[in-house]
Amino acid sequence: MIQKTQSGNFRYRKTITAVFLAAGVFLFLNCSFDYGQMGASGEEQPEVVMHDVEYVRVEDGEPMVMFDAEKAEHYEESRTMRLSNFSFTQFNQSNDAEDSVDDTTGFAGSGVVHLDSKDVVLEDGVRIDAVSEDMQISTETLHWKDRTKELNAGAGDEVNIERSDGTLILGRGFSADLRTRTWEFSEGISGTYVYEEEDSEN
Repeated sequence: MIQKTQSGNFRYRKTITAVFLAAGVFLFLNCSFDYGQMGASGEEQPEVVMHDVEYVRVEDGEPMVMFDAEKAEHYEESRTMRLSNFSFTQFNQSNDAEDSVDDTTGFAGSGVVHLDSKDVVLEDGVRIDAVSEDMQISTETLHWKDRTKELNAGAGDEVNIERSDGTLILGRGFSADLRTRTWEFSEGISGTYVYEEEDSEN
């Protein structure tokens, strides 16, 4: 459940951005390869281009994150991976079942993964559905800073947050800090926030 603090920030129970760990080691399931060629423009060309990519990040034999991308381009000089039209699913392990369960899903028209820093930029229409948080986030651009565990939208981008209880918040200057589990808007906030008081016995 999301709770509003006295400072106006919002606190949530779990991380919603583990899906951005795209710079880890992946098991490639199905893709076709094309090797980039040097262009006359002097711009960096991809060393490897992969089409119709499906890959999974596995830890301790269990799937953690799965990606499907229309195209993935690897740039060795800049140490980046560029993805086009991709969706992703984060899995959480259920204590009551042997199988992994979907926790967070999302889509972005394009993205850039910085392989060394593990920073990620999602662009061209981003939507994230965090099941455990009952939260849907949609915007044009999101930036994930792995070292500081911060998530930020583009400076002028409007961010839309919805919940099934009727909460609908729009604003600009969105940022989230996973270390303190808070998120906030710096300007232009509007909408409806539904607050459910917890039972005093709980």
